[in-house]
Amino acid sequence: MPETIKEKEFVELEFTGRIKGGEIFDTNKKTDLDKMHKEMHKESVPEHDYEHGNEHENEDKNEHSNKHEHSSRHKHEHQEEQEHEKNPLIICVGENMILHAFDHALLGKELEKEYEIELNPEEAFGKRNPSLVKTLPIKIFLEKDIQPRAGMVFVLDNFLIKIISVSGGRVIADFNNPLAGRHIIYEFKVKRIVIDLKEKINALMDFFLKKRLKFEVDGKEIKIKEPDETLEIFKDKFNQILGMDIVLPTKQK
Repeated sequence: MPETIKEKEFVELEFTGRIKGGEIFDTNKKTDLDKMHKEMHKESVPEHDYEHGNEHENEDKNEHSNKHEHSSRHKHEHQEEQEHEKNPLIICVGENMILHAFDHALLGKELEKEYEIELNPEEAFGKRNPSLVKTLPIKIFLEKDIQPRAGMVFVLDNFLIKIISVSGGRVIADFNNPLAGRHIIYEFKVKRIVIDLKEKINALMDFFLKKRLKFEVDGKEIKIKEPDETLEIFKDKFNQILGMDIVLPTKQK
């Protein structure tokens, strides 16, 4: 009987996310990365900064801008392609490290088999919220050394913004997630189940910290070699997922 995916297992995931009937917005497949980057080069405005399901979904999906992000990985095309190649997407199933509906769809799937799912807006990045389209004084942007122009998409004060129009001293900006209101298609394959503990720890660091710290495993403890304030926030999450305690170095007075 083929091996299937269970909750709490760590898996390496190959995927492509696309708008139904439209463009690819996230992928770690080499062939689709090439297609996506070619399309981006055709654009005259800054590329989109989309998120694939990341992450723990907050109460207002339309306002989140950087979760799982594994998510948004399109600011620097060449750099991002290298990151996808060096660091495959490894998640813990059931921990919402990708969109919840995508995460749930992994359960019971077989290794190395191609799958496709369609998510409606409620399951994906939420419905569009008209109240998130705002008129703002241009001064707000100029103070951040940003010269706004129609079509720009960027992160400002942790919000993902799309500039709709600029007229005089006023800017109409859309704070909805660019994928809000869209039906989303995910094509995916579970490449393997991750067994190695250090690989699991590194995957959680990639997701929660966006960086890797030096560590050693001692029984049920993960001893971190360097101080890190961000890791303090996620100590309980590491314990919940791995059943291990994070031990940070003693701060020197």
